[in-house]
Amino acid sequence: MATPFDDLPRALPGAEVLLDGKDLEPFGSDHLGFRGRPGAVVRPRSAEQVAALLTLSAARGFAVVTRAAATNLCGSFVPRPDAVVVDMTAMNRIVSVEEGSLRAVVEPGVLNAALQERLAPLGLCWSPDPASRPISTIGGNIATNAGGPGCIKYGVTFHHVHALQVALADGRVVELRDDDPLDLLGVVIGSEGTLGLVTRAELRLRRLARTAWMAMASFPRIEEAAAAVSSIIAERIGASALELLDRRGVEVIDAWRPSGYPREPGALLFAEVDGEPEEVAAEAARLLVVLKRANPGVHVARTAAERAALWAGRLEFGQAMTAGGKRYFVNDVTVPRQRIPEIVARVGEIVARLRLDVPIVAHAGDGNVHPVIIYDDHEHDAVVAAASEITDAALDLGGTITGEHGVGSDKLPHMARRFSAAELGSFRGIKRAFDPQGRLNPGVLLPPPSLGEPVDAALADLAAAALSGATRRPEPFRGGAAADVEIDEENLTVAAGAAARCEDVQKLLSDRRLRCPALAGRGTVGAAVQAPAARRSVRHSLLALEAEMAHGRVRFGSAAIKDVAGLDAKRLLTGAGGGLGAVLRATFRVDPA
Repeated sequence: MATPFDDLPRALPGAEVLLDGKDLEPFGSDHLGFRGRPGAVVRPRSAEQVAALLTLSAARGFAVVTRAAATNLCGSFVPRPDAVVVDMTAMNRIVSVEEGSLRAVVEPGVLNAALQERLAPLGLCWSPDPASRPISTIGGNIATNAGGPGCIKYGVTFHHVHALQVALADGRVVELRDDDPLDLLGVVIGSEGTLGLVTRAELRLRRLARTAWMAMASFPRIEEAAAAVSSIIAERIGASALELLDRRGVEVIDAWRPSGYPREPGALLFAEVDGEPEEVAAEAARLLVVLKRANPGVHVARTAAERAALWAGRLEFGQAMTAGGKRYFVNDVTVPRQRIPEIVARVGEIVARLRLDVPIVAHAGDGNVHPVIIYDDHEHDAVVAAASEITDAALDLGGTITGEHGVGSDKLPHMARRFSAAELGSFRGIKRAFDPQGRLNPGVLLPPPSLGEPVDAALADLAAAALSGATRRPEPFRGGAAADVEIDEENLTVAAGAAARCEDVQKLLSDRRLRCPALAGRGTVGAAVQAPAARRSVRHSLLALEAEMAHGRVRFGSAAIKDVAGLDAKRLLTGAGGGLGAVLRATFRVDPA
């Protein structure tokens, strides 16, 4: 039977095209199961082939869904018969590695682990380290703004990308850089394939730490382990990883492959510090004091081999879940770090009431918790109820609906609880600029518009102009602002009204042995955020912005250290000179002085 895609092999010479039903079936599944069957699959080998497909899509109106290793856990692609899946795995070249400038250029199908293996003999690494590193691609890491255990110290994917080559919905190929006048790069990172297809990435590398120290502490209850994390943060110990695993999680791992972890405690806490030998020795001594308050029998890894053995089970938890053969749903919520004990307790109450089997793992150092619901088909309604209640609990505690997995299609119902109509309208303005016909990865990230929901036309026009190479700025939008400052020492954040003076904020931080390099100037916080010349110094530590825009008041981001809910619209207000709206308040990550 003829299909609308039968002529794709002729239209896309050099690209592999799959049209047969039995060949298409595997491309409708992700890490958690079947999502739908596409009408065709295209495996491009170059940016030119990707652009040619998108040009054809623009002319014919079919949808384009990008896919690589499909390790996502949120339903971040939903293939359908009128869509073409673009499988990026054939674009897997490490184009170049520059040791002196600490940069690498790669194609999106390169596996994270393959890049790390190339870099390690040079004493280098790329910082994003998701547990899926052996099987996830750089393109997928960029699409979800992936983190991992090390992001407590080194940040998420956003912090380690210099530039992207992106094929747009109309077939244009553009380069987006971290020093562009408008931070479109920051918006594309984490956009889950809804704004464009990444065809090449220029990455920021770092030198491997010279040494590391690791310990595993046991606790009778996971709430006590979570409280220990809060104590470590409060002591301002510079940990490079703080990971939680409860007793049920250990059982899941051991059912697949023996981990060597003790099975009696209610929870385990894995803590690591890395850096220069003197720094590591000092921080390890402080960390050991905190851990031994709760557990005198802390197990310390003495060698690199012992550290690798301690990490192995925790990092293989996802593989163990898959090998278990049952269905599972991975919740992914983030709260301010000192609220970790509360969110863990709330999760325990929810799953006990609903009688569900839920191991808990967590990147606890940045407040990111993964209650994993293991279930049979007859428990589906209870799973939906639990996921909704866990999300509500995170929002109640000042957190967000997803810290690193993304919204995908699974979390679409939660978007209207997380964002106001005005905030969703800004996301739709960005989407209109990049993909006005809505053909890229439909059914993902943005829920269907509600009646009367505004679209931020000014944001759409400015982003569209920037994509065409224009650098115009609209007239500044005026609005009032406060000068209050709120320092959250346990979460290591500071929130300040736009009228607050940077030097006053720095003085308050210094009194608490904290610092925020983004506010090193002498002007106001609002000027630091909005001034074009200051954008590069601000973007890496900015967590949230509140602003008054033409279509309403908005808040983008949160006090959670990891937050990948929705499009990262705050990036377009940063350095925009006030042209899109008046910044009212900003929240920054701070560091121990």
